Amino acid sequence: SRAEPTVEQSEAIRSSLASFTVRASAGSGKTTVLVQRYLRLVTEQGLRPDQILTITFTRKAAAEMKGRIVEELRRLHRYEDAQVAETGPIQTIHSLCERILRENALAAGLDPGFEVLDENAASTLTEKAVRWCLTSELDDHPSARRLVADLAGRQVHDATHTVHAKLWAAIRDVLRQLRGSGHSTSDLREAYRSPDSVRSMWIQGLLSGLPADVAEAVASPQNEGGARALVEQVKARGHRVPEWLKPSMLLYSDDAAEHTCGLVQLSLLAWEWMGQEMLDRQCLDFTMLEERAVRLTQESPATAARLRSQYSAMLVDEAQDVNPVQYRLLSALQGGAEMMVGDPQQSIYGFRLADRELFIERTT
Repeated sequence: SRAEPTVEQSEAIRSSLASFTVRASAGSGKTTVLVQRYLRLVTEQGLRPDQILTITFTRKAAAEMKGRIVEELRRLHRYEDAQVAETGPIQTIHSLCERILRENALAAGLDPGFEVLDENAASTLTEKAVRWCLTSELDDHPSARRLVADLAGRQVHDATHTVHAKLWAAIRDVLRQLRGSGHSTSDLREAYRSPDSVRSMWIQGLLSGLPADVAEAVASPQNEGGARALVEQVKARGHRVPEWLKPSMLLYSDDAAEHTCGLVQLSLLAWEWMGQEMLDRQCLDFTMLEERAVRLTQESPATAARLRSQYSAMLVDEAQDVNPVQYRLLSALQGGAEMMVGDPQQSIYGFRLADRELFIERTT
């Protein structure tokens, strides 16, 4: 026999809110809540299974959820609904992106027969992009040129890691983070156009967490000196120096700003080369799938409106693992009831730029 849902589970299953988020720890029955919420949308609110967009984060989880939903629908003798659910939109975010782009290939500027790169092929392409940026002319990117020249003259007392290998790994890591950040290459290029712009951005970020009187003092033209000046201003005004600010005195030096600027410039060169290569070959990796799907919803309002009209409800499992680009896509598609379920303590996809803070913000 099936266990009856708890009071908390019942509240989520039967909630009349148009949009809400559920924080559910491991073992609390969140999959049961999602399945029962789905069934309620079908049996009590009259939605068809193909009107309920259900997102999970692995193919295995999507298959398991689909199996449970189909089984429950058959148990309720809703055989037609069960049949629709078997082919309906219960899928991973990347499967959703792929389907959207294939169905709207002309508007997306893609060949409908484009290929999706597996993780090994995507990794190989990333390595080629990094190699290209490190061997290209850097006259238009002085900070990048200076970074490469500076590191080329250094010695590392570590037989397993050369300077070149460390720079290569750093570019690869920053490239991954930038591509999943939700920012465009043009915006990032402007933000990292010079060491001065980087320092300014850092200081503004630090100021956002400090008392208002400190921010006002540092904002005046005569105050310079980066993070060290902030520490002095905090002390001068009788505030306790936050622990998170102390390491910044060393981190936000002139050399750090110069090298960070160069590193991002190199990563942007690799990103642009990689994107063009994928378009030329019509082979997209997972991040490119997300990027092109979001761009489609932004640049084609008619397509976005049609996609929203297809779904009257959205259910998202493991919502703590949604990254900024994916959030943007889901927001563009959301046109009806929405429930997101997750646990910020269980976020496992940091390597995919999942941002648990986005999920936490929805629950506060």
